[in-house]
Amino acid sequence: MKNLKYIFLFIAFISVKNSISIAQKYENWTIGVGMNIIDNDGNVKKDLLNSRKSWNSLNCPSVFLVGYKLNELVSFEFSESLNNFDKGKTINAEILKVPQFVSCSMIKGVLHPNAFFDTGRFDTYINGGFGITTIYRNVLLQPNLGLGLNYFIADGVALGFQASAYFGVTQVTNNFLMYSFTLKSSLSKL
Repeated sequence: MKNLKYIFLFIAFISVKNSISIAQKYENWTIGVGMNIIDNDGNVKKDLLNSRKSWNSLNCPSVFLVGYKLNELVSFEFSESLNNFDKGKTINAEILKVPQFVSCSMIKGVLHPNAFFDTGRFDTYINGGFGITTIYRNVLLQPNLGLGLNYFIADGVALGFQASAYFGVTQVTNNFLMYSFTLKSSLSKL
């Protein structure tokens, strides 16, 4: 019985040690899930905040991301965003007659200026990348630029907001803005 206590302590020690090494192995990796809103009315300067006319969103999680932090200044992110352009909304300066499914697959580089100064729980960032957007049956190559803000609610867990501009390369009229809200967590914190 006395030896059983030592065996239990040994197993507990090995388990904790393995958990710590696994957490350290994945501490640079982040996953996230959230929602997005696409503003695609075809007019860059007008009706930016007119949600009734041209904003589109799904009522379920529609943003999924995986990120890797290279160092304090640079990280990379792969994101998949899903949406639906609703019938009756203004899309590319035309009123939509039928709903259209939208999928955006993006790879982004992210710069974190907070590496140079302490901002407490806030992490601001600038990102840019390239990807493929599918709108109904059209496949578009699109570079994008964005600004974002993470607010850490716990160690390794953050609420994120990002505003990105997507630019049409294959069709000029398919520029749009995407706003996303995500819950992000370091894999070491799961």
